[in-house]
Amino acid sequence: MTIDRYAYAATLLALFASCSSGGDETTPQSDVQISRTHHLVGIIGPLQMTEFPLVVDTGAGTLPLAGALQMSPDDSYSLTATSSVQVDDRYALDKTGALSLFVEIPNSPTLVYRGGYDVDGDTGRYFFTDRVSGRVGLYFGTPLIAGTPDPATFAGDWHVFAMNVLYATAGTLPSVHEVGRAVAGKLSVDAMGALTGSVFESVSPTAALPVSGDLSVFQEGAAHLNLTLGSKLRRFDGGGTTEMLALAQTDQANDGAGGVCALVRQRTTPVDLAQIAGVYDVGAWNLFLNPGNAGFDAAIGTVELTTAGDFVIQVRNNTGDSATYDGDFTAMDDGSLAFDVVQPTETWPGAVSEDYRTIVFVDNVATTVGGIRTAVRFFVAVRRSGS
Repeated sequence: MTIDRYAYAATLLALFASCSSGGDETTPQSDVQISRTHHLVGIIGPLQMTEFPLVVDTGAGTLPLAGALQMSPDDSYSLTATSSVQVDDRYALDKTGALSLFVEIPNSPTLVYRGGYDVDGDTGRYFFTDRVSGRVGLYFGTPLIAGTPDPATFAGDWHVFAMNVLYATAGTLPSVHEVGRAVAGKLSVDAMGALTGSVFESVSPTAALPVSGDLSVFQEGAAHLNLTLGSKLRRFDGGGTTEMLALAQTDQANDGAGGVCALVRQRTTPVDLAQIAGVYDVGAWNLFLNPGNAGFDAAIGTVELTTAGDFVIQVRNNTGDSATYDGDFTAMDDGSLAFDVVQPTETWPGAVSEDYRTIVFVDNVATTVGGIRTAVRFFVAVRRSGS
């Protein structure tokens, strides 16, 4: 089923809105034109979820999505998603890599989904955020690749990052760890797609949890990941390249969870701080974990890294509130990053891609924010042009 943009107006705010701007009848012209089709994954959810255990409800609850984003050199885009929604409109991409996806609706404000795109590199990696609707969240992706890749080209060592909303069984005692979890770790994939590894989960972020599973790759880089964490099976769909995979856990009812996952290839050459340093545009999904007062938040901003090993993260969320996190970071030769945050005092694990164009990291320490709500976070960042 294809829904045109006028019929879609009634439900659009429940999907891909980022911020509202003006009601203009025209959209800015793009400085940079893209001709490419991309894998798209993401998740949106309510600002507040008062029930516990959480209940699967794609009509008003959390909605993980997997689909495609096609961008054309005439500044148009076509976005399709798991829910059989198609949106066709215009995009603007400036020379810095700031990305805006527009949806113009007659007699209503133009909706703009803001994010970032790697315009200097040939990676085709991007993200954008939903920061205005009753359900907010983060989307990101990588380009489709030609043909059907040899699964053996995806063998090797990977960094893995994931964050999930959980649907606990009736009678489960209320706990922040039964609302959602964030995960960071490392995997090894063999030529047949079988994988093993270990991760650190927000339930106990200093205790390694063994993982196993398999990775299957199909035409144009479409991918399916079975990831067993302890005794829990998590199934993700999406796609990517031999350097990065973007995946979403869309079968919430059967999995008892829904979320997103990113795999970043581990580096094979010594890391160079001079090449890591720079400014990256970043998108964030924040998940509040308090039973009875859970909810989603989304933010956009920048990450700045220096050759001295300092970092500053500045983001603004869907309510307009801003936050700054700073401290020191450590980079390992396999591309692992550790962000030692001053406030709150904790370490966020991450990874930089082999080409130094993309960073993925998580806050997998369930931390109380403002003395009220406990949260975990998932970040995707792409290097700003010229940085």
